[in-house]
Formats: sequence, C-alpha cells, structure tokens
Amino acid sequence: MIASLDRQLRRVVAWVAASVALATAVAIPTGYLYTAVRYESQRVQASAALGADQVSEFVYVHPETWRFEQRRLDDLLGRVSARTERTRQRLLSVQDEVLATAGPEVTGPSLRRRAVVTDGARAVGYVEVTDSLRPVLFRTLLATLMGLALGLLVYTALRVVPMGALERALESLRASQAALRAEVQAKVLALARAEEMGEAMRHLAMHDPLTGLPNRALFQDRLRQGLLACERSGDPLAVLVLDLDRFKEVNDTLGHHVGDRLLQDVAQRIQSAVRRSDTVARLGGDEFALILRLSRSEGVQAVAEAICRTLEPALTLDGRELTIAASCGVALYPSHGTEPTVLLQRADVAMYQAKRARRGVALYDPTHDPNSPERLQRLTDLRLALERDEFFLCYQPKAAMASSRVLGVEALIRWARGSVGVVPPAEFIPLAQETKLIRPLTLWVLKRALDDLVSWRGHGVDLTVAVNLSASNLEDPDLPDLVERLLSDAGVAPGRLTLEITESAMMTDPGRALDLLSRLHRAGVRLSVDDFGTGYSSLAYLQRLPTAEIKLDRTFVAGMTRDRGDAVIVRSTIDLAHDLGLSVVAEGIEDAETWRTLRALGCDAGQGDYLARPMPAGELLEWLERAPTRARIA
Repeated sequence: MIASLDRQLRRVVAWVAASVALATAVAIPTGYLYTAVRYESQRVQASAALGADQVSEFVYVHPETWRFEQRRLDDLLGRVSARTERTRQRLLSVQDEVLATAGPEVTGPSLRRRAVVTDGARAVGYVEVTDSLRPVLFRTLLATLMGLALGLLVYTALRVVPMGALERALESLRASQAALRAEVQAKVLALARAEEMGEAMRHLAMHDPLTGLPNRALFQDRLRQGLLACERSGDPLAVLVLDLDRFKEVNDTLGHHVGDRLLQDVAQRIQSAVRRSDTVARLGGDEFALILRLSRSEGVQAVAEAICRTLEPALTLDGRELTIAASCGVALYPSHGTEPTVLLQRADVAMYQAKRARRGVALYDPTHDPNSPERLQRLTDLRLALERDEFFLCYQPKAAMASSRVLGVEALIRWARGSVGVVPPAEFIPLAQETKLIRPLTLWVLKRALDDLVSWRGHGVDLTVAVNLSASNLEDPDLPDLVERLLSDAGVAPGRLTLEITESAMMTDPGRALDLLSRLHRAGVRLSVDDFGTGYSSLAYLQRLPTAEIKLDRTFVAGMTRDRGDAVIVRSTIDLAHDLGLSVVAEGIEDAETWRTLRALGCDAGQGDYLARPMPAGELLEWLERAPTRARIA
C-alpha cells in the first residue's frame, strides 16, 4: 500500500511540476505575443485613423478635385509611412480602387487596418495601413526561450523540494502502517462478529429457537400484513390454532428432551402440509398457529383436517414408537373478525371447543364462546372470593339402606357472593375448571371438610366425608402428596376420606388417571365413581381401577319407579357391581318408594332429599340428633 502510494505521489508531484513548468513556458511567450500584437494593432489603427483625418480635411477643402491631386495625396500618406520603414499606406476609393500609395512593400506576417475618409457628409474612400509583424515575432521567439528556461527552473524546483518532504512523510507512514493494519483488521473482525450476533439476535427475537418457526411476535406481524393484503384484494384468510393432545404426558413420562424432539417433528410435518406462502408459527409450549391465504373459505375445514392427519403416523423417538393427535381451531377473516388479536383469540376458543368435543377440528362458533365481559368479571370475583374466604360447605348425609344408619356426608361447596346471594356450584365450578383456580379451590374444600370432620368428632360424631374431584385435579401429579399432607395435618385417618371422580374425568386421560388413583388408593383413601352410567366407562374397565364404590346417577334413580328400562339398568348395575366387589350408592332419592325399591334390590347406601337436603356444618349436628328417627321412616 505504501509503495503504491509512493508511486502515486511521485506521479502527482511530477505531473504538477511539469504542468506548472509547461504553463510557465507557454504563458510568457503567449502573453508577450498577445500584448505585442494588441499594441501593434492599436498603433496601426491609430496610424490609419490619423491618415484618414488628414485626407478627409484635404477632401473637404477640394471636394471635386481631390482625386487629381496625386502629389498632395502622396505627401499626406507619406507623413505617416515615413515614421517607419516597415509601414505601408494606401488610399482607396469606396470601390477599393487604389488612388495613392506610400511606404515600402510589406511581405510576410503583417497587420492591416482601415479608416474611413469622408468629405464631411459621406464616405469617399479608405486609408489602409499595413505593418510588418516580423519584429514582433522575433521578440516573441526570444520570450519563448526565456519561458522555456524559466519553466525548466520551475520544474526542477518543484520536483526536488517536495520530494524530500514526501520521503520523510512516507517513512513515517511506513512506520505506522503495520500497527494501523492490525488495528483495522481487529476492528473489521469485531464488526463482522457484531453483525453476525446482531443478525442472530434479530432472528432469535422473531423465531422460536427450538423449531426455527416464527414466534408469536413475528406471527402477529405477518397476520397484520396478511389482513391488509386481504382487505385490498377481498380474499378470505384463515387463522388456525393447533394444540397437541396429551403432550404433557410425553414430557412427564419420557422427559423434556423427547418432548422437544416431538415438537420439532410436528413443526416439520405441519410445514410440509401447507404452501410456502403460508405462515406456520409456534406460539409456545405445544401450541402452533397458522395463517392461510385462501381463494374461498369453504374448504378451510378440509385443509385443517388434512394438517391434523399429517400428525397421525407414528414416529420413533429413543426406541419408542409414539402417536400424537391434535385439536385445531379455525377463525376466518372477515366472518369472525377483522383484527389480528380478535382472530387469534377466536381461533384459540375454537381449538378448546374442538378439544372438549374431541372433534379434531372446530370452526369458531360465537354461540360456544365463553369469553365475555360478564365471564371475565365472574372470573375476577372468583379469584377475590378465594382471597376473601367467601366460600362455605354444605353437607348431604349418606345412609346405609339396610340399617338406615348415617355413614357419612358428601361435601358440597357454595359461594356466598355478596348481594347476589348463594351461588350454586354449577355456575362457578366450570369456570374454575377452565382456569388454574380449580386446584386451590379443591384444596380449600379438602382442608375445610377435614377440619369439620375433626370438629364433629369432638362432639362425639364419627363420620366419613366425600369430596368431588374434577378432570383437572386428575392431571395434577402432586395431588396424592397434597391429600396425604392435609390428612396428616388434620389428624384424620385416610379411610375416613372418600374422593369422588366422574366417569368422564377418568376417561379424559385413562393412563394418567389410573396412575394417580392408584397412588391415592395406596395412601388409604377410598375412591368412588360418581354419576355412574352417564360416561364412557364400563364395569370391566372399572375393575382395573382401585375404586371401592360406584354412585348410581340420579337420572336413573329418579325414574326407576316409573320407567321399567331405568329399573332394569339399576338392578343390573347393582348386581354386576357386587360381583366385582364394589359397593353401590344411589344418589338423588326423592321419595320413600324409591328408597324401599333400592333397598329391595340390594343397594348398599343412598342419599337425596328424602333423607336430607345439603346443610351447613352447624345444622348437620342438629340433624344428626334426629337422624335415627328420620332414617327409620323408610
């Protein structure tokens, strides 16, 4: 680099020196020639004007005869030409006819100027003066030699003086070049690394690091852009939210590393099922979202079903063959909304609708949308109710059919909601089940029921208590440990607690339910299948579960005295349950006839308004004092 700069600077200095020298050599003779020629031109013009004035005076005095006065005209012209030996004057008529001549013949380079001769009113001829330029050219030649000499002197001076300074500067420049090169290379390397890191950070900020798919931020940006394009074109657009079924079981059973590989495989399968122009994103966990540009909206459900079918083939991870299924919700623009957040939220609602209905794919239906300002307010009030302890328990007694002896009670939660009054569980339990509030609510019921059980024991009343569990509780792997700790803290034997689980709750995830119920059974807690006959299970399946009893649903019990079919179902269920070693509890008994019929069929226990309505803990003690008489009514 320094060598190249040295050559370039030397060329520049030489060029500047040559240019200045050339300019000097050319400027001196050129300037002299221009000045001399201009001066000579002015002089010749002045001579012509002087001669023309003299001839004009002569013509004015002799207007008619002046042409014939040759001697006088020669004399007038000679006065001008006599001043130099290289000047020639001629008198010409207006027709360029030579009338008189004075001075020698001029050859070679010359200057020629004219001046007008008048008779006072009009032009009658011209005086022409011609002057030789040889003396001027000779002097210009001398000036040229002087310019060349001076230019050579300037060239030498400009080459010698700057080059010395240039050599010193170049030496200093060479000395710092190595350090500068190293510093530049270090900075270039640092900039390259910074650019790579910046690009990586930008990609990381907009993409999911596990699957490489766009994340929620990039998905929402593309959704906004897609809606703008569809607004201009009028085409429909579909937003899909896809959630894997039972993915948590994969993580809990096989480990998160297997779950991560499963998510990567799912991402590849979904991408392979859509066009490159469509967007597939991972919103988080096992939830994916898609943006599909459509020519028409009629076939979007078939497209969504095809995407779900791509997940059906089994895959092998860590030597295990896994199958996976998904639930997909679909929201359409503009039918279901025009804002990105609204479409995404409604697709999410449709996905949960599909998951609950086990339909695979569901199109958003506003009639099934639980999201509303009123629901949000109820959810807020429910959270505050837990903090303010606004709940209380009512207990419905359960008695043995044969002896009418009260065996225990079922704990039923109620909500004292301020000015609204007592809220039945059917209005807030589903809301709690859809959120994470069901866990603290269930723990509150267990703790309060066990505390009341201890309190009754202090009054000489020894009962069992039954508490209902939801499907969400069966997904909590910590539930058995929490129940054992609550029993230990209250000092209650595990056998005094019965946990009631519905058939539908167990069938949501049979494998997980079996594992959790087995742990509770090993801890000594009694298990009961509630609302039997309304779910999907069978007595053969129940034989695998560590349950002690089943509870006949009230829909069969209430109609058994009037409907022969219900009576057959109740009788068959009681017989088969006894064959499997299970006790049977009938719920919803409203009259004495039903009580007697169930007792005759061999039903073990019953509960319902005929025996006693649900009542607070304090009223239960008063009722128990009258219970033996009331029980013998049957």
